Amino acid sequence: MYTLATRKVYGLTFILLLSSLDGHSAIVAGQTIGVDFGTTAATNNFNSTNATGSFVMSSLIDTDGSTVSGVELSVAGIDFSNADPNIGAPSGAEPVVFNESNLLDFSGGFGSPVNTLTLNFTGLDDGLMYELDLVSAFDGRNLAVTVSAGGDSIIIDTTSVNPTARFAELTSSGGELLMTVQSSDAVVINALALTAASVPEPGSVSLLGLGSLLFLLKRRRN
Repeated sequence: MYTLATRKVYGLTFILLLSSLDGHSAIVAGQTIGVDFGTTAATNNFNSTNATGSFVMSSLIDTDGSTVSGVELSVAGIDFSNADPNIGAPSGAEPVVFNESNLLDFSGGFGSPVNTLTLNFTGLDDGLMYELDLVSAFDGRNLAVTVSAGGDSIIIDTTSVNPTARFAELTSSGGELLMTVQSSDAVVINALALTAASVPEPGSVSLLGLGSLLFLLKRRRN
């Protein structure tokens, strides 16, 4: 018998089906996609590559080893991959999300007058926010690499003890998040990590603001 309850079940099933067909539902809050550039595979669960030219990385996994289906990373401008541990990042330079093995080698490019690597994530969820950590290390030689994402730019001293650019509260548009890595010298990239996070509910932000206001009023009365 087709009842109201049946209609509700069918309606919920249809909504869930539409959600599963949406390519922007492949990544969830709390997941981190890591990419290791260079000829040495990472010892932790990163997506390793030593490809050159322009290519697409699909079938990505998060740093726990879970598949992040539907999300891809396209890369352009890579001329070389290097496995010389004497040129990679100095020991102890890695942020917590990276393993030291991620930073022992790198990929990069040459060009004139500016070298540019272009990296573009597709299939992301526009309803989430993202944090990006990108390492560009070249021990003994400062290439002054500029990383740009979400309208902001950070210059990395590639010889520093923490040669990392960190961007917080990035958003995707149409499932895409574009990054560029540039230098007037050779440009290199060792590894990157993209972490998804939930967007705070507007009501939660309002309640937090109201609570702070009430606290200040109470202090003033006292």
